[in-house]
Amino acid sequence: MFDIETTGLNPYDHQVTLIGIKKEGKIKQLKVWEFNSEAEMILEAIEELKKLKTFEDSIIGYNNLKFDVPFMLKRLDILGGMKPEFWEIIQYKKWLDLYQLMRDNFRKLDEWLIVIKPLFQFSFMRLSLCYFIYLL
Repeated sequence: MFDIETTGLNPYDHQVTLIGIKKEGKIKQLKVWEFNSEAEMILEAIEELKKLKTFEDSIIGYNNLKFDVPFMLKRLDILGGMKPEFWEIIQYKKWLDLYQLMRDNFRKLDEWLIVIKPLFQFSFMRLSLCYFIYLL
């Protein structure tokens, strides 16, 4: 699982304050006040994401692909630490962005299980989805 917290919605005026990554049952929270800079914290998160296995690991979140990752990378660009290869964390990783499934339609869990049931046919996502549903 992956999530960021920010002070607002505009990467030009706001900053990333916290990045959460849950991997193999362990939660890692990167807090801006525990780093020398916001850029250092973002670079640490990118390194953590790079460690995920391309075909075995799924990254689950809500609106990761349209907000979290672009915001984080734009902040890094503004702070002067961006490298083009950082966009590979989107391209070459397996993301399950729940916003793309749900949009702004907040149905009951039973209805969403019907929507995501076809995804269970893919064994690489089965455990991650079961765990996420368990957390709900």
